[in-house]
Amino acid sequence: MSIRHIIAAALALWLAAPSRAAEPAPETVRGKVFLDANRNGALDPGERGVAGVSITDGIGFVVTAADGSYSITPADDPEIPHKPARVVSLSWPSGKWPTGQWWARLDQIKDAANLDFGLRDDEQTVPFTILHASDPHDLLAGPDSRALREAAERRKDAIAFGVITGDFFPNAPTEQTADREMGGIGAYARRFPVPLFLTIGNHDYLGIYGPNWTRQTPLTGAGGWTKHVGPVRWSFNYADTHIAALDFAYVDGTTLREGISRAAIDWLDKDLSRLKKGTRTFLFMHYPWSRFPEFGQVLQKHKVELVSAGHVHRHIDSVQSGVRLTTVARLSQRYRLIHVKQKGVDLADHATGKPAARPKQP
Repeated sequence: MSIRHIIAAALALWLAAPSRAAEPAPETVRGKVFLDANRNGALDPGERGVAGVSITDGIGFVVTAADGSYSITPADDPEIPHKPARVVSLSWPSGKWPTGQWWARLDQIKDAANLDFGLRDDEQTVPFTILHASDPHDLLAGPDSRALREAAERRKDAIAFGVITGDFFPNAPTEQTADREMGGIGAYARRFPVPLFLTIGNHDYLGIYGPNWTRQTPLTGAGGWTKHVGPVRWSFNYADTHIAALDFAYVDGTTLREGISRAAIDWLDKDLSRLKKGTRTFLFMHYPWSRFPEFGQVLQKHKVELVSAGHVHRHIDSVQSGVRLTTVARLSQRYRLIHVKQKGVDLADHATGKPAARPKQP
């Protein structure tokens, strides 16, 4: 076979191979937030829109119009430079709860002109209880995840929702394993006995512990997370209390590092600026360390009541920047119930199982 025939055959095989390129990210996303009367997660004829509900792209916010409609053009995010990996999500008000998916990744949106979010009425009162755990480091394989699920099952009538604040893996997933492993994390959350929300930790990024950040594939950085788990910055209201979450990485040149980014701090400031004066605010994140002093200033400015975190693998209850900061030990040792009262909170720590003989370093 001549060189010409070899090249022609190789070219034919290349052209016949399925494309692996990511779906393009829509420039603008439109849809409606609606009261889902039959709770099927779909907008049906006669279901009315809900006005004044916030939608975010992780950078800014838009608010639904009188008929529940919205339009958002996702801005650039320096911490998620691969635009198809960006997420649009719902920040719902008190007394409501999503009936279906409350977020969508840009390259997974089937119809960017009809990204609708359904809400139902939900009875919410104070006091209520939040389950908080952190740092599983092996959620998919260890017995700790089963123990946490069983504990939530026993107490599900008393728990409003749960939050796990990051580090789901012993090491960051690789490009080869991210789809399977991140998919498992998302499935664990969906099958949990109570609504479960997750924040991203340093071990959950593809790129902090390896050189692949600059490749800009759909999975690098937070890409695996946003494909299977959800947004890296999210918020909602429950019983007139605001719940918010931040990511834990920033870009330093072409290197992804641990910490809170300026983009995350700016988003938090915008998020809390939307709230009615006096709204109680709780922030969940992997750890509240930041190279930017603006972070503490935002917490003080908006009088954040409680920051709940992990990362350090031990319990801390302190005051920093005038804000109460608590951390919970890694999941192999303990989890926590946060009892929200009319004024203040009570923290109740519970053993998950046998304490780890030698906890891994954060």
